[in-house]
Parts: sequence; C-alpha cells; structure tokens
Amino acid sequence: MEYEQEDNGSLVGSLLPIQDIVTYGNSVNDLLDDAATQLVEYAQDYYAHFDKYYHAPNRKSHLPYVLNILSQQEIDGVKKLILA
Repeated sequence: MEYEQEDNGSLVGSLLPIQDIVTYGNSVNDLLDDAATQLVEYAQDYYAHFDKYYHAPNRKSHLPYVLNILSQQEIDGVKKLILA
C-alpha cells in the first residue's frame, strides 16, 4: 500500500496490485481498515462475476490476489496480506 498525506492532514492510499482501490483515513490504521474492507468486497464481486472479471484484460491478473483474499478467515488476515 502506498499513501500520502493531504493538505488537510488526512491520508489517501492505493494498493499497487489492484490500483482501482483507493483508501482514505486519518491514520495508517484507518487506511488499512478501509483497504481490507474494499478488498473483501472486490474479491467477492470478482468471484460472483468471474467470467466478466477474469476475461477483462486489466483484471485477469487480479485472480491470485482475489483467491488469497477469499481464503482468509478474518479481516485481520486480509490486513496482513496488505502489509506483506
């Protein structure tokens, strides 16, 4: 995860492998919580609409990340993936 501080002091971040996810927060922990939640939602949507996502050239490479996210039992596991 990359992030930078805005003029108002808040943080904005993005995830390198899946750059469509942009996170916002007042702390790095807020960013991490937001990113993990968005990743779970994205992974569930990807899986639910597999044919659409997998065959899209800009999303096919997300499959290993999606499977890893979906294999996590708790949101803390997804947070650890982000930090790895």
